[in-house]
Amino acid sequence: MLQARSIKNDIHWYNELMKIKKLIFIAMAFVLSTNTHALENPKSMYVAIASSGPGGSLLGHSYMMFCPDRFELKFKSCEAYEYNLEMNIGHNPIKLKDKSLTEKIETFINSPFRIYKHESVLRLQQKYNDRDQKITYYRYSGTPQNIKRIFDNLLIEKRDRELHDYNDYEISDNNCATKIVEAIEHSGDKITLFNDRSFFDFDQYFYNFPIVLEKSVIRSGLFDSGVEVLNQHMRSFSLKE
Repeated sequence: MLQARSIKNDIHWYNELMKIKKLIFIAMAFVLSTNTHALENPKSMYVAIASSGPGGSLLGHSYMMFCPDRFELKFKSCEAYEYNLEMNIGHNPIKLKDKSLTEKIETFINSPFRIYKHESVLRLQQKYNDRDQKITYYRYSGTPQNIKRIFDNLLIEKRDRELHDYNDYEISDNNCATKIVEAIEHSGDKITLFNDRSFFDFDQYFYNFPIVLEKSVIRSGLFDSGVEVLNQHMRSFSLKE
């Protein structure tokens, strides 16, 4: 009789323990789900520029990085957002090497142009480093209000581009570099490009491409410092005289 009562109590406490474990699991799942957009109020923003690389990376690449700390750069705490074609993203990006010229043009035209969030900045950075592309992060010196405005507008556009297939990518007029300039200018700042430049300053004819955006960023006066990364090598520098 006593043994049966003991077994019954054991079963009761086992069931109670399982209920507690279930509640803990639900609570953890809720916390994780509410932290998917942890950077609701970023304190700093960087424009990342990838140097020229192989194949389609000849003109470089650019994206934005937002971080929770105003001055200290901790890559693991930051989030990266890039404008890119759907065909370039994912585990099996579309390869153009074996396609005809007509097929290549059609692929570009039919691939949606979206905003992609990368929670692992280091993983994105390593992708370019593995192709011997140097990444340089330029710190935007705009006000916290401007940074928040850029970030909020970016999330709104990201959602819009997820709901609709915008095939508005243009290799020179609407690409990853021009969209960054557009985002900054919509916040109220102005990037002045190539005023009073010589006719023979050929950069002014290619300023819409990522590899030349770097010079525009430096000349704009809106960025105060930079961090250069290539594999295990990192170098910090100031843009202020």
